[in-house]
Amino acid sequence: MKLRSVIATLLLLSTASVFGQKEEQAEALYEDVHVLINAKQYDKAAKLLKKITGMKMDVSHQVNYLVSLGTLYRDSLGNEKEALKYLEKAHGLEQKLSAEKDLDVDDFGNMIAAHSALSEVAESAKDYKRMQAMNECGLRFYDEVVKPQIPANNDDLSLDVMYCQLCTSLGKALGMQGNYDEAAKAFEKGVQAADAVISRPRGSRVFYVQKWMVRFLYSQMYSQAKGDKGKAYQVLRANVPEIERAIRINDEDLRKALDQQGPLFILQIANAAYEAGAYAECEQFCADALTWPNKQYNAAVQELREKAKQKL
Repeated sequence: MKLRSVIATLLLLSTASVFGQKEEQAEALYEDVHVLINAKQYDKAAKLLKKITGMKMDVSHQVNYLVSLGTLYRDSLGNEKEALKYLEKAHGLEQKLSAEKDLDVDDFGNMIAAHSALSEVAESAKDYKRMQAMNECGLRFYDEVVKPQIPANNDDLSLDVMYCQLCTSLGKALGMQGNYDEAAKAFEKGVQAADAVISRPRGSRVFYVQKWMVRFLYSQMYSQAKGDKGKAYQVLRANVPEIERAIRINDEDLRKALDQQGPLFILQIANAAYEAGAYAECEQFCADALTWPNKQYNAAVQELREKAKQKL
């Protein structure tokens, strides 16, 4: 799951609540924004969002609108300069609000989204120091402000998803700067966060998939940034026993996720094995991937299997 798709879902499904006589008008306009975005009339949607951000409202919801506007400029209008302007404004307001530490749980997603969206802009510009700073800021906000206020019986996993994404994005930023030890710590923190959700009584087993995705990016750091193919394979191979265990778990959502993405995860591990020179293991992983019901990756798997066989 990409970080921007998580942010877009959180922002476009949220409903604003504003102060004063403008409340109903702002909410109606925001509904119109949804309609315009669905119709791909992005310029008109941006114009309406600008109008909404100029209305009187509580700061946390203004952050929501500003991040929505910045994300719209970045993803749909391809204007990163305008995106950065509104995202920076959202971040400034978020800093002011987070310093007060007087937020409702519903506000947290808006706040973290401001950090995450700015991190993505920085990554696109290859500004990894800025990307690092945004994710560190988001994680501090979560640890100092969000975590102490989350109810013990909270069933909303969206914040957990975003926390894992912040850890993963921080790991990527640190890895691209050559700070591999600290990057590894950030990736491990993301894996542990996913484990914490899985172990909760009401936690989602689909977080196994979230964890495997974190490990994939973790292994990519060693493979691409550091050139350590052996370590990359070692990191990714940790997914194998967990995938095997997940197959035996009676959970409908996890089963659907595995049916869709299981062969891809196995293919990723097989590729890492090949790159590390573990050709026999690569061939075995490919043979396993070919037995899955989802045949989408069979051509790539078969090609890799033949390459591995030639090396044996």
